[in-house]
Amino acid sequence: MNELLIAQNRIHLWKHEDVLTVIARGFKTDSTQIIAALVGTFVIYVLEFVWHMMLPFHVNTLKSFGESSSVLDKISEDASDDGMYFAPNFHHQIKAAEGDEKKELMLKQQESMSNGPVVFLSYKSTGTGGFGTSLGIQFICDFITMIIAAYLVTQLGGDEFGSQITIVMLVALSGIVTNMVPLWNRFVFSSAYLKVHAISVLINWAIAGTVLIKML
Repeated sequence: MNELLIAQNRIHLWKHEDVLTVIARGFKTDSTQIIAALVGTFVIYVLEFVWHMMLPFHVNTLKSFGESSSVLDKISEDASDDGMYFAPNFHHQIKAAEGDEKKELMLKQQESMSNGPVVFLSYKSTGTGGFGTSLGIQFICDFITMIIAAYLVTQLGGDEFGSQITIVMLVALSGIVTNMVPLWNRFVFSSAYLKVHAISVLINWAIAGTVLIKML
């Protein structure tokens, strides 16, 4: 009878709690998880440095123009502003056109995309800024992801290492599938770039995930 009253009281409290409060309570982490996630992030950080600065695989997937300076000069002349550019791109003309003209432009867009060439370009006239800023942002992103992995492992992983590392690898794999694969599929990122990135991410997270699990 007492157990029933306790359950009813809990249901009553849940009904009157703010939904965001309930969600936030579910994502609370203790100090052990935070420390483990922080150490795991440092491991990821070191491994990413090795991949990008000491090994040739990533840089080998990036091609160079024959005359980089002339290409940059031409892009600077044509680019109206900083941002993402895609060519062939007739979307502005299609939006302004009507009737048969619109149909012709849409057909031209499809044919141009199918036959190529196709370019996807990120342009910033002032450069990327300090290298330290980019590293700091990457560290924060890795740390947030590692916190999520730590939480899922403690909540769902049980006591078996196999189950725990599977959860970590699923977190890493989900990032690849939702982020990198669409860039390859829609925005012509090369297969070589996708493969190297995916392999490096999975290896990094297998190692860092093992460290994370051992500390939890």
